[in-house]
Amino acid sequence: MSNKLNKQISTEISECYLKEKPQQSFKKSNEIKMSNELINKISNEISNCYLKEKPQQAKKETKKKSIRSLPTDLPPLKSITPLKSWIFLQCRQMDANGNPLCCGVSGRYTQPGTQCILWQIDENDPSQLWQISKDGHLVSLLAGNYVMDYNNDGTNLAIANGWNNYTSQIWTYNSSTGQIENSNYPNTCLGIKGAFNEPITPTNGTELVIDQPIDNNNLCFQWDLVPSYPLNTILTSPPQAFPTFPGDQNTAFIEISQYLSNVDDIRSQYTNLSVSLPFFQSQMSAMSYPSYLSHEEFDFVRDQLSTEFNYAQEIINLIGNYESFHNELFADNSARLNQLATLCQLEIGSDINAMGSVIQVFSGMMYSILEALPGVGPILGNVLQTAVNIGVAASDGHSTIQPDPFQVALSNLWDTLSTNYEALLSNVSNMETMLLQDWGMMVTTHGLIETLSGPNSLAWQSSMTGDLISAAVPGYEISLLQILMPSKYQIYRYDLANNGNVGLPDDIPSSCLWTDPNDSNITYFIADNETTKVYPDDSLMSLIWGNGVSEQEFFLSANGWNFCMSLLNDNIGSGAPTISNNTSTALNFKIQFSPTQIYNYDVPTHSSNFTTEFDNTAIENSYYQITIYDNTNSWVASISVRVDIFVMRGADVSVLSSSCADGYYLGTPNCLQGSFAHSFTGSINIPIFEN
Repeated sequence: MSNKLNKQISTEISECYLKEKPQQSFKKSNEIKMSNELINKISNEISNCYLKEKPQQAKKETKKKSIRSLPTDLPPLKSITPLKSWIFLQCRQMDANGNPLCCGVSGRYTQPGTQCILWQIDENDPSQLWQISKDGHLVSLLAGNYVMDYNNDGTNLAIANGWNNYTSQIWTYNSSTGQIENSNYPNTCLGIKGAFNEPITPTNGTELVIDQPIDNNNLCFQWDLVPSYPLNTILTSPPQAFPTFPGDQNTAFIEISQYLSNVDDIRSQYTNLSVSLPFFQSQMSAMSYPSYLSHEEFDFVRDQLSTEFNYAQEIINLIGNYESFHNELFADNSARLNQLATLCQLEIGSDINAMGSVIQVFSGMMYSILEALPGVGPILGNVLQTAVNIGVAASDGHSTIQPDPFQVALSNLWDTLSTNYEALLSNVSNMETMLLQDWGMMVTTHGLIETLSGPNSLAWQSSMTGDLISAAVPGYEISLLQILMPSKYQIYRYDLANNGNVGLPDDIPSSCLWTDPNDSNITYFIADNETTKVYPDDSLMSLIWGNGVSEQEFFLSANGWNFCMSLLNDNIGSGAPTISNNTSTALNFKIQFSPTQIYNYDVPTHSSNFTTEFDNTAIENSYYQITIYDNTNSWVASISVRVDIFVMRGADVSVLSSSCADGYYLGTPNCLQGSFAHSFTGSINIPIFEN
């Protein structure tokens, strides 16, 4: 509250107290309790003043108190394992105006060998978002299997390159020094070209190299991962008790506690959301000195508690801002999901299966926010991602977020999603409790709330919430559509040079059609799973394109899309498989139709690949084996597939068995029957996720 309001409230409290107890002085704690009538009166006056001064904040706090309470007696967190997430690589050396610059790919080109450069944090620039793979590759969001490397022509320029297993592409982030170290040359790290002797001031377009700086304190070779998720460290730090008060200070502490809330320990009220810490602050400011305590001792305790009240209220406001964001986005009782299902021509109450991943929903939403609001988006990420990390590891069912992919009927989809949304909010409340009950955590968090910018900032102002919601909605809607659309639609591939005399439908809407820019003979279109004559509405496709999805990632199932791919030709007896790699690790798969008919395909990071081959020996039913490997040729998964061929009907594809290595999740395969009447093959999509 403002100083003016504090003074006004203090005066009102003093006047009210004098009217009620004009002759009473502070002697013993049991003699200073105000009547319930007076407490209610003062509370009402404070509330009225508070509403006039901070109407939006007061409204938010009232809502908080009415819908939730904080848990207590939580066990300490020993560790938090961060999940894979998209981040900025932000150089600690600022430009001449004190603005941060991030590592990106020059021109946003996807050609191997493109220079990595520094550039101001830019909206909607996927080349500035990176993900660290399990083995240390720095994977770009710009394209699958597009990773950071360096040029071995003697220039040592940092480049974006195609994935390989050379150590030049393996990096380690040293959190102690802030250096991104290269595994190929010891003691070398990513930095600004020409700055190994001493720091220089970078500009947009400054080239990056790997080099060995003379001074490890050189900011040109130091980086922050943004968001940095500082709450992971704070919440796992050793417990630190609040300062103790000896002798008369403890007497003063009890005196104040009794006066404010009729308890012996006012700190027990920090997690009680039904009380107002600003009200306590103003009450405490108005207290007269007890006659039996020195002013110095009393002021010492009052000053310490005043600091604690301020720090605690900052944390409550931070979590309250997240809660407002969360409720606006997720607590709509399935309204947004129902609207999108209607756009997809799906009945949300039907028993049609939907498949997806809650982690993918959160991830898609988060990188949408980072792209749209690179300045303030990381503040939300610093809160949300830690809560997700805690939820995935939680053993308490109420707080557990489901990490593995799910398959549910559409009628149960909202229940599945909302259970995880509630678990996310529960973990945020748990975080709030832990921060409010530990002095060390409270002090550190206060410092980050006061830090207005930077990778560790938690300075979430209430005015930011609307922008964060607006930035989150596109990513959230796309994530929901990635779950819904494969239940109704698949991608069809038409090859003009190899079509078996089957023609391309002539009524495909332009919004549902895409020609491969690298091969004009290849056309992709989206249509109903059962017929090539039913297409998504233009309103649905406009929503997808309007939310920034590229045609290439949509029609080739990249960045969270997991469509089946059917081949449009007269070979209707085949069952075309698509492998969707939803991980930051490069994969490949082998498909074996027979001992002599074996094919191998790469599956880039966050991308899909498929085969146009089929069993050329099959007359009736056929079987094939799919084996998936990682980039080191280690086994990841195996799937046995059966293709049943029916006269005058399309091939029916099914999975006989499957298995998966530790560290990965195999999603439920989506199996679709082909069509004799419409001349398309059976199809299957097999999604794979990281554990």
